[in-house]
Amino acid sequence: VALQTPGPRPKPKKPATDAINTQTVASPANLSAAAVPAKTDAESIWGFMKNDMGGELMEAGQALTADQEAIFKAGLDHEFNYQRYKTILDLSAARAPGSEEMLREALESKKFWTRMRAVIALADMGAELTDEDIKQALGPSHSELRANFFKRFEKSTCTVGCYFVARASLPHLDAAGRAQVIRVISREPSDIRDAYLVAATKDQSPTVRKEAEAWLAEHAVDQAVYDDIKRIYGAPN
Repeated sequence: VALQTPGPRPKPKKPATDAINTQTVASPANLSAAAVPAKTDAESIWGFMKNDMGGELMEAGQALTADQEAIFKAGLDHEFNYQRYKTILDLSAARAPGSEEMLREALESKKFWTRMRAVIALADMGAELTDEDIKQALGPSHSELRANFFKRFEKSTCTVGCYFVARASLPHLDAAGRAQVIRVISREPSDIRDAYLVAATKDQSPTVRKEAEAWLAEHAVDQAVYDDIKRIYGAPN
């Protein structure tokens, strides 16, 4: 299933700081246009959610010079895992046009954190991502490693692309991972957050439902969002 990504990159004003411009570009209920079945399994609701960018991407950086590209490629081929991981972080920060190929090659890394940072960098650049790309980034990593990766974003900065990847990962995570992602998504300053928090109340895991219900008890959400989730889920709220 192809994930929904924006069309041409928006051209936001250059920020004065390194903060992410999170002006909302999505409607309150970002739901899939796919045919809605009469009933769906509680967990499978994630397969019917439309996943859009929840805000504007940061302005692209400068194109890499030949020397810079050579340095990045050398970093990605380095014998030490940490150096390869740091190179991905540097590429992500550069947001350089033309670096997509290197980031996609990093999706084949043996290291989970390197793959995940690469897919987030791709999302932050507005690159087209599919469900297969998300599954490749997640790979065969175990539950605790996945959950701990997303836990990092409970307090640290999660970019527009980071939130996108977190939401896109929901269909492929176990209950612990999904609960962790819901905690991260609850911080997202975007209307798409509301749709995903309401959808989480239909998750098969009591832990995931509890996370969502606690947040919803303290935050007002438009009734239209509840109505759309009800339509997708095919069961009364």
